[in-house]
Amino acid sequence: MTAYDKRTIKKLAPRLALLLCGHCLAAERSSVVIPPTGKAVVTDSKLRAQAIQETSTPVRPGVPGEQPFWNGQAVQFLYAPAFDFKEVPGAKSYRFTVAPVKGETFSFTADKPWAPLSPIWTKVPTGKETLTVLGLDAQGAPVGEPMTRTFHRAAVIGKEYPAPAMPWRESARTALDALVHSGDLRCWFTTGEPDPEVYLYRYPAKIIGAAAAALATYASQTPPPADAAEAMKAARRAADYLLGLSYPADSAWAFHPPTYHPTMYRDKLKGHMVADHHMTQYGAVAGQYYLDVYAATQNAKYLEAAMRIAETYARRQLPEGSWLLFVTAQDGKPVEENVLIPTQVVEFLDRLGQVSGDHRFDAMCEKAIAWIERNPARTWNWQGQFEDVKPQPPYLNLTKHDACTFAIHLFQTAPHDQAQRTLALDLLRFAEDQFVIWAQPPLDVPAKPSPDGAANAKSAGWMLPCVLEQYRCYAPVCASSAKLIRTYLAAYGATGDRLHLEKAKALAATLTRTQSSPQASGRYLTWVKKPSGPMWFNCELAAIRAMIELADCADAPISGEAGSAAAPDKPNIVFILADDLGWADVSFHGTEIKTPNIDRLAAAGARLESFYALPVCTPSRSALMTGRYPIRYGRQYNVLRPGSKVGLSLDERLLPQALQEAGYETAMCGKWHLGEFQPAYQPMQRGFDHQYRLAEPDKRFSHLVTADNSMIRDRTVCSDKGYLTPLFAAEAVRMIEQRDADRPLFLYVAFHSPHTPVLCPPEYSAPYADLGPSRSVYAGMVAQMDEAVGQIVAAVERQGMRSNTLFIFGSDNGGLTTKGDLASNGPLRAGKGSLYEGGTRVVACVAWDGHIPAGSVVTEPLHMVDWYPTLLTLAGASLTQPLPLDGRDAWPTITQGKPSPHDMILLNTVGREGAVRKGDWKFVRDGKIDDDEEGGVKLTKEEKQKKRQESRNAPATYELFNLAQDPFEKTNLADQYPEKVRELCDRLEIFAQEAVPPITK
Repeated sequence: MTAYDKRTIKKLAPRLALLLCGHCLAAERSSVVIPPTGKAVVTDSKLRAQAIQETSTPVRPGVPGEQPFWNGQAVQFLYAPAFDFKEVPGAKSYRFTVAPVKGETFSFTADKPWAPLSPIWTKVPTGKETLTVLGLDAQGAPVGEPMTRTFHRAAVIGKEYPAPAMPWRESARTALDALVHSGDLRCWFTTGEPDPEVYLYRYPAKIIGAAAAALATYASQTPPPADAAEAMKAARRAADYLLGLSYPADSAWAFHPPTYHPTMYRDKLKGHMVADHHMTQYGAVAGQYYLDVYAATQNAKYLEAAMRIAETYARRQLPEGSWLLFVTAQDGKPVEENVLIPTQVVEFLDRLGQVSGDHRFDAMCEKAIAWIERNPARTWNWQGQFEDVKPQPPYLNLTKHDACTFAIHLFQTAPHDQAQRTLALDLLRFAEDQFVIWAQPPLDVPAKPSPDGAANAKSAGWMLPCVLEQYRCYAPVCASSAKLIRTYLAAYGATGDRLHLEKAKALAATLTRTQSSPQASGRYLTWVKKPSGPMWFNCELAAIRAMIELADCADAPISGEAGSAAAPDKPNIVFILADDLGWADVSFHGTEIKTPNIDRLAAAGARLESFYALPVCTPSRSALMTGRYPIRYGRQYNVLRPGSKVGLSLDERLLPQALQEAGYETAMCGKWHLGEFQPAYQPMQRGFDHQYRLAEPDKRFSHLVTADNSMIRDRTVCSDKGYLTPLFAAEAVRMIEQRDADRPLFLYVAFHSPHTPVLCPPEYSAPYADLGPSRSVYAGMVAQMDEAVGQIVAAVERQGMRSNTLFIFGSDNGGLTTKGDLASNGPLRAGKGSLYEGGTRVVACVAWDGHIPAGSVVTEPLHMVDWYPTLLTLAGASLTQPLPLDGRDAWPTITQGKPSPHDMILLNTVGREGAVRKGDWKFVRDGKIDDDEEGGVKLTKEEKQKKRQESRNAPATYELFNLAQDPFEKTNLADQYPEKVRELCDRLEIFAQEAVPPITK
């Protein structure tokens, strides 16, 4: 956790009470034009590379029947979009082609017409693009009519951006002083009534409330400005005037200040803007301003006013949890059918409880949050809800305001809840995708005001970078920049990812440059463009507060020097390995088994969807520990069985040994399975400082330990008893809590679950009773293991290690499918012991906050041997060793979307049997669907020998699959592509010739 994170979490107990600290603002008044520096801030190249790569991850891509398509009205995309194209009758796949106005076109093929453009997105240049999607039949011939869509590919944060004109705090001080002494607020120093010539006061809840809050904030500085007393009186006048306008106690929306002025500015209220019409979020907006005045004056009537507003919300809350958006204030009847997105109400109620100590509204607040989670956080209908734009049908007028407000809420209230943080990051990416303009604005912007009065948005005059307000007002507004600045800061506080901070600083720099305009010297221009339009000082106040928040971030100096997103020298590494986990037996692959903790890890980082292991246990663990294919040392076939007098060759330099040399504390608990017969082959002689495992693992075990002296901790046999999975979890937690804090930690947790024999406490299997007697227990084992994963992650978080810990979760091979109804590999072919996808393509995910894009999916093929060089490189350990590695550094593939580092991956070769993968092609020679580990098929020894002899005497079989088109290996293409068969068979034969004979004892 960064220093900023700790300070933010503590100070944001009153969650969004953004009063300015008094000492931050000086009394001196500024009326001079502040010239920009003329210099540029260079964006850190690593941060920019990270930004580019992250754009390949789509923002809530639509899926028919599952996730709505939200982007039908969008004109620009920063992140890879997916569009609502319909399936074409007869099409088996779809070719996507993106054609820029100038230059090269880019294509890829996918199974569905709504696939995201991720495979090519980082190659697509900035500018106007035309996308064509064409259906293809089984032979690759076009079918149906092509489908098209044009859009603008938006730019990422630039290589440099204009330097800020002044330090953040000085900028905020200047802006507040200039606002308070502007003609817009003069009326509160004199008449105590809104100036008839300042038409903005036609929106009293929003604008008169903002005037009161700005004046109160100015007056409460320490030391006080010379005119503090006059400003405080002006603040009270504005607040009291607003109180006098409030709806009467017998009206449906009693005590809420009106959205539209009831008597003045009638000529400026048009269309839907009727005096008795009320947008219900503005009670919360005014309530926040009352709390600002109360904080400055300590006059209880302003707190009471806020309480009465909350009481009205309590009376008017709908059973579902939100409120009608646009109503007639007297009777509460809807003017439009839209429902409020209640993020501002949540802000207000939460702050009110903190200020007053009265928490009777907490349940109402939680109910509103639940409504948000069920509705816009699922549908992505983040519709604009502004008083000057008539409520619109779904998706026609999206904005980022409520999405960002909810993201800030999640970042600040649940910074370590992975599911909540993933949602918050999605919301932030949506806001940036649709509304942040880093460079080269879209060409498809409105050239004239829209019928409902939206601004005249001509992008040529925009001051970049900037943030647009909404679809119906497609123009840059300072309050929109402020909202993104605050959201980026909240993301930085929760994740430590400096790219968020750099983006906040770039947007803030633009705001400082607007202060040099002669139109409103010192003030933040509402419209971040030249020439600017009229001033909305509620927007200015939002920008002042965002700038102060940025100044309070100790990591955001005015120099603008970007931090580095590069990995720290030595991250902690927590590697969790399941035993025989089925591909389809985690929730994110669609199982009926619930794995929420594993899911959160996957959502926090990357799912590795083409990750390979060996078909059985010992070979796979050998590959992990050595970074070398097991054919190099004879461990490619047999598992180490009871009584084995062999182990993993002592010539091999193992992963924990290399990490030990790099200064790591190394610990393991769980299954070793790499040699036990002599101490030299055991964990503490192979690089582990600590161990916790079965004392005699070569004996057939039950998952329930009942005998004394069955477990060993370090070098001492102990009498721990119970189920193995919670024993291993508890020991892993102890290792985390008692680690050497001066050394990075490598923790290897190798569960025995869900390997046979199936056994777990009844309470874990009971929820799955309808799956049958065997699978229900298997499911319980998976659920118990998932709980253990959550305990380990929670321990890391309690120790403050989360931001610098790399988590890896995976399985040693596919699930066992030949011994009753146990594991499920879903649509993948076969299972454990097989070279088909069900045996070798395994569940895998990796997470490291701030370094791996959350929610990303890696489809490039990787292998278990890759962890060795990848982890050693991250740890700053030496890769120099006598024996050559087969593994490759997978970090660029995982974090930057680079292609697989392998030209060819060996899945295994034993005798004539073998398989390789090259690109999308997979070749299998003499494949079999069988379980050879520990007699998975109930045959006698003689029957097995006979079966194998018959197989050896039969002609070799050859199978070729295109996994991009046929991931489930249903169609053998060997006869259609003999040259490809010959190529891959020759490569497999080279591997076979290089292989050391399997060690069979």
